[in-house]
Amino acid sequence: MKVPFLLVVATIVMETACGRPASDRATDVAPDSGTIGVDNTSIRYVVEGAGRPCLVFGSPIYYPRTFSATFKSRFRCVHMQQRGFVADAPPPTSGRYSVDLAVADIEAVRRAVGLDRFVLFGHSMHGTVALAYALAHPDRVAAVIAIGAPAAFDSSLTTAAAAYWDQEATPGRKAAHRESLAALTADSLQRLAPGAAVVATYVANRAQYWADSTYDASSLWADMTPNPTLIFQLFDFANPYRFPTIVADLPPALVVLGRFDFVVPPTVWEGAAHPFGQLTTVVFERSGHTPQLEEPIAFDAKIAEWLAAVAPAKD
Repeated sequence: MKVPFLLVVATIVMETACGRPASDRATDVAPDSGTIGVDNTSIRYVVEGAGRPCLVFGSPIYYPRTFSATFKSRFRCVHMQQRGFVADAPPPTSGRYSVDLAVADIEAVRRAVGLDRFVLFGHSMHGTVALAYALAHPDRVAAVIAIGAPAAFDSSLTTAAAAYWDQEATPGRKAAHRESLAALTADSLQRLAPGAAVVATYVANRAQYWADSTYDASSLWADMTPNPTLIFQLFDFANPYRFPTIVADLPPALVVLGRFDFVVPPTVWEGAAHPFGQLTTVVFERSGHTPQLEEPIAFDAKIAEWLAAVAPAKD
């Protein structure tokens, strides 16, 4: 199992001070869509839903497709693009797209749209970035929710994923995986554009991403053009990202995991070092890498229950 590449494609999801007062209400909303210029890159955002303000880091195309109508009735979400999903984004002026730069991008979008004391969501590697943002800007975030997110970007994730696949995947799932990959030859990938090859690889590895090993994720990727260069830069084991171990005064954090996630297995947070004094982990028993889509009713209920307990909305 070529875990490092699969872990990379798992994710493959105007700095203006507005001067408005801090708010935890949905009255403080942004336009429906727009772009923010950062570091020679135009980052797109789309706003949807009604309710408590939130920001979802990753993609304004992919991620709105994964959340339920109930979720969208409870949150007014800014879905912002990460640079790895901007097809023509140039290399950063710093030379490498890093977690620190992704955090700075979130802050630029937050300031431009006027969010404050918001709920921050991120899925897969975007969830780790969301946690890093809460670490850097704890006064801005009411709560942070990381879905299918690794505890670190380093070789420990490779080891954990390989072990979990070997021990927990059934013979039938492993056979389905081999069959799905059989059609994904090196020749067929070479005929695709690099971004399309990332998507094709993700879709073909369905047995490792989804509780339903036959699930076809192609529709989630429609109109998406990944930028493999920047995706690999963000998720680069040669430049690992690990959380500091000193517990700080940070917002409450929830890590949502799936029992059938074989790319970011639920074991990765067991004993993991992190600085969050209030960190809760929950494992969804019938989900893979994307519980908000695979178990939407249970996911929505858990988010509502957890927020009510640790970070209730202000009236």
